[in-house]
Parts: sequence; C-alpha cells; structure tokens
Amino acid sequence: MLHRGVLIVAICLGLLVGCASASHMESRLKESADFAPHLFIFTFDRDGQLVNPSELYRAIERLKSGHTKKILVLSFGWANESVEASETYPGYIRRYLRKGKNPDDPLDLSPEEKQTLQDWMIIGVAWDSSLLGFSRFFADLIPSPLLGNTLAVIPDTILFPLSFWSKSSLADRIGFGGLKDTLEVLLDQGSAEDNLPTIYAIGHSFGGRVVSDLLQTRQGEVPISETFLYLDRVRGALLNQPAQVSLNLPRGGPHPGPQADSDFPVIVTQSRHDHGNGFLFPIGNLPLNSYTATATEGVFTELFGLCKRRTQLSAKAKGIIDFFRIPVSTIATIISTPIAFLWEQVGQIRSRHVNYIPDTFAQLPGAEIIVWGIDESIMRPLGVQQLWGNRHKGMFSFGSLNESAARLHSPPMFTTKEAEIHSIEAFLKLEKFSHNVIYVDVSDAMSEGIFGVNYNNPAIDFTLGWFDPVGSHFHYHNESVYKIMDRLLTDQITVTTREGDSLFSSTWRANSPCFAHQ
Repeated sequence: MLHRGVLIVAICLGLLVGCASASHMESRLKESADFAPHLFIFTFDRDGQLVNPSELYRAIERLKSGHTKKILVLSFGWANESVEASETYPGYIRRYLRKGKNPDDPLDLSPEEKQTLQDWMIIGVAWDSSLLGFSRFFADLIPSPLLGNTLAVIPDTILFPLSFWSKSSLADRIGFGGLKDTLEVLLDQGSAEDNLPTIYAIGHSFGGRVVSDLLQTRQGEVPISETFLYLDRVRGALLNQPAQVSLNLPRGGPHPGPQADSDFPVIVTQSRHDHGNGFLFPIGNLPLNSYTATATEGVFTELFGLCKRRTQLSAKAKGIIDFFRIPVSTIATIISTPIAFLWEQVGQIRSRHVNYIPDTFAQLPGAEIIVWGIDESIMRPLGVQQLWGNRHKGMFSFGSLNESAARLHSPPMFTTKEAEIHSIEAFLKLEKFSHNVIYVDVSDAMSEGIFGVNYNNPAIDFTLGWFDPVGSHFHYHNESVYKIMDRLLTDQITVTTREGDSLFSSTWRANSPCFAHQ
C-alpha cells in the first residue's frame, strides 16, 4: 500500500509539473507571437563577436520589408546570462508599454500596444555578464542539473564580485567591436540609403557601457578610426545606472572635449540609493581602473591593430594587445588614481567650502543620522536643503576616474565645471537642454533595495541599508523611469548647444598613423 501511495503521489506530482511546464510554454508562445516580428536577440561571445548570424539574417529580412522606422538597441548589465535575454527584453518592453503598471497581466499585448510596436525593431544584446564558472563546471560533471546548480550557488556568489574587471572589459569588446559590426551589416544590407531607420539605445549597468561604447568616437582619450557608420541616425540613449565613469560617456555635457560627438541626447539616471555604483564600483576601480583599461586597449588597438576594430584583428594582434593591456593598465591606475583623488578633493573644497565636512560625515554610519537631522530640522525650515552626502562624498570620493556617473558626477581631471542634475519632474517639463549628456536624479523613484524595502525611509536607510551592498541598482522598473524612456523614444528632447571646457587637446588624431590615410 505504501509503495502504491508513493507511486500515486509521484504520478500526481509529475502531472502537476507537466501542467506547469505546459502552462509556462504556452505563455512563452503567446508572448513570442506578439514580439517575434519585432525582437531579435544578438548573442556575443567572450571576444565580443556575434555567435548567431542566423538571427542577424532574420533581422535583415525584416528590415528589407520596409516596415521598420525605429531601431531600439537594448543591453542588460552585470549578473545576467545570455539565455535569459529572450524573456528579459520582452518583459522590459511590456513594462515600458504599460509605463511600469501591471507588466505581466495580461501577458499578451493589447491592440494599442501592438500598434506602438508596429514600426519598431528591437535588438536585444545577449552576453554572459554573470559568473558561471562553477555552474558550468558542475554541469559538465554531475548528471543532475538541480544538484549541480545547487552546489555552484555558494562559490559563484562569493567569487562574483571578482568578475568586475572581466565583465567591464567584455562590455567594451562588444560595444566597440562586435555590436558595431553587426549593426552596420544589418543597416548596410537591410535598408536603402534613403530609408534608414532612426536608432535609440538603452542599457543598464555594464549594459549601459555596451551601448555607450557603440556611440563613442573615442576609446578612452584615443579617437578611434572606425566609429559607428550610422552615428548620424542615432536619436538618443538612456543609460540606467550605468557602471562607468563620466569620461566613458559619449562625449558631451560640460566636458565635450575635442571633436565632440553628435548632438543626440544621452540621459544618465542617478540614485543615491544605488550602493552598487556608489560603493562597489569605485572600490573595484582601485586595483585596476576600468577607464584606464579602456583607454589602454584603445591605444594598443589603434597601434598594433593597424587601425582596425578588435573583431577584425588576427589572433596574433589580439594576443599582443591582451599581453600589454593588463600590466600597462595597472601602471596607469597606480599613477592616475592618487592624482584623480587629490584633484577631486581640491575641487570639492573649492566648490563646496564648509559643506565638504558634512558631505564627508554623511558617508559614515551613525554620523549620517546627525547630518540628515540637521539638514531636515534646521536647513530645510530656513529654505536651504543641502542634501549632504548625496551628490558629493567629501573625502570619500575617489575622483572622476573611479566614481560612477550613475552616482556622482565628478568633474574630470584638469576641469572644474560640474554638470547640472535634474529632478524627474524638472526633466519631464524641459523641452530643450544645453548639453547632450543629461543627468536625472531618480532617487525618489529608484529606491528599493535587495531586501525589498524602500530606502527613502531614513529609519530603514540608516540601518538595513548599510547591509545592502547593491541597494537600488536594479530598481529601474518603475513608472517614473519609463516616463523618462518615453520622452526619449517619442523624440521630445532637443539639444541646443554643448558648450563647456575641453579636457585635452586633440593631438592624437593629428599624429596617429591611423588617420594619415583619411
């Protein structure tokens, strides 16, 4: 009887699992029916090269139909697997269409939502930005997937922060290389010159770095010889909490530098609750700075690559670049980090004066409560709210080469002009902007951490918040952020001028052999 009961239970469980699986498959099929004509997943390997050209061919055929008016390039960031892309990107677009409200109910799109997508082509960038070393190791050794994945959880989680440097470099290889090549082939073969679609780009975390690199005319401070051929078709970019310094942004804003990029808007969201960009990112940059690594690879790609993109290089040329990149980047980091730190400190003292002190104390447990209390109880009634510690970190700011543009905007070395940061409300009201890089403080909306609590509550922020290393880094699925996205995609942003002080003189392009033929 016992064996019979066990058998019956097993059969019932099997049927339940089968029903659940069938239900899941049906929902995915329903979703695919809505998105299949518009969504194309481009998967890239560790060298930044496209691995599924069949998907590119399918996108070319779609583009040839002449229905596409807008191309939207999406890239997720750190802690994602490429296999998740087929579900991540439809969910993201569905949330946008519903402005963050009830994204999954119902799963299929309404006629109005389908009409909005009618003219779109969505390019989802898929890349392994998570650490899967032990997961893949056990998958090859253990016949049980559940057991293998369970055993891999702890070591992959513990070692995950150490993937910072590898994933930032991979983001650069995709953005500067494979993604540019792929999109150029798509537009070359799929569109007539007089019928080219407009292009928009959206990324999160290291995915922001991917799409930002796509739009760059320089790698580091090195003007690159082969920029994206269809840069003039780009109408804007939204970088949600990008894991990159301001110098990694498409050059504009208050520091356009020499030969500034096109006049499309680049929106950068910032949140004081983003601990990933505020704490982990600058610490990760200390031993091997991700910006100097980008700049170093830019130099060696131009010199040893004979003015070609990495994706076009031979294995020998790639080997030479990889051999020099790490030691040279390390030396550059050792030299530049203390200089950037000192410049940041002098700049803050000059611009913030006495506020430098509470900005510093606001970074310390316990002390931040006192600073906040003075701000709320004394400064606010006087009509002056300082928001100490939110946009400046005092002596705890590591400088423009280390701090993320998603947390602070530190003026680059040898410059002093800070960028204007808009509130969500101010951003939505403005029609024209003076710079192409537009910073928006989304702290009030982007405030939920990994524990599922709202850090706009000081009692929670000053206690539980100190045990949350990531904070609100992933909390960009909300109505306010989708309103910002909507302004971009509906062409409601106009850039009037991009005045500002340059960072360096443009001597590389004139002296580089890569530009002697041009």
